[in-house]
Amino acid sequence: MNEILISIIIPAHNAEHTIENTVHSILKQNETEKKVEILVIENGSTDNTIKVVEHLSSKYDNLRLLHSDKGVTAARNKGVEEAFGEWIVFVDADDELMDDTVKVLVSDALDASADMYFYGHLNGNEARSVFDGEEKAAFSSKQLEDCKIMMLSNPTRYLQVWAKLIRRKLIVENKISFHKDLRLAEDSDYMLRCIEVAQNVKIKPEIIYKYKVSESSVMRTFDEGKIRDYSYAM
Repeated sequence: MNEILISIIIPAHNAEHTIENTVHSILKQNETEKKVEILVIENGSTDNTIKVVEHLSSKYDNLRLLHSDKGVTAARNKGVEEAFGEWIVFVDADDELMDDTVKVLVSDALDASADMYFYGHLNGNEARSVFDGEEKAAFSSKQLEDCKIMMLSNPTRYLQVWAKLIRRKLIVENKISFHKDLRLAEDSDYMLRCIEVAQNVKIKPEIIYKYKVSESSVMRTFDEGKIRDYSYAM
């Protein structure tokens, strides 16, 4: 596994109906087999998620099934710990990568002129770019405060943990992990702490990620604890 360039980390909890499409959206692309590994981290599923992933891993040598404590936070942290790649990409188990995404990721990872690369995503049928020609395309260490201000001004555009390419060394050497006590905004917290220690960040025009809108997601349901959880996160 020493030749692995990119580790794609997929937390999977009760994802038996979606995980196969997610994995195939990656595996069907060129360059995947030699340079990319896929880590599916099952965390407390009560459906057939494990069986589905075991079947897939029996067919693809670069797909590994791991297990963690329940929760996306534990799963993502476990994925980073077990990854062999020089770069990390997070994907959710009900989303997909767009065609030719792996080619883009490999090219940028080999370029390696930044510690983090940000890309656009498809939200349903709406393309949400992080770069439309007017924003700054690259931030060096002295300009990263401007980068944080830009991202905080529009967190739903910039601060998801997916649609990013992150140097694993940045995460490991600075002991960055997803906060186990955050139920909301854990992505934003993680990304801001990565930006805090990065030397360079690049904003890319490519749309690489297909985000599936779920009516049952935590962001679309309300409970009284949300206000408390957001306040704690801030």
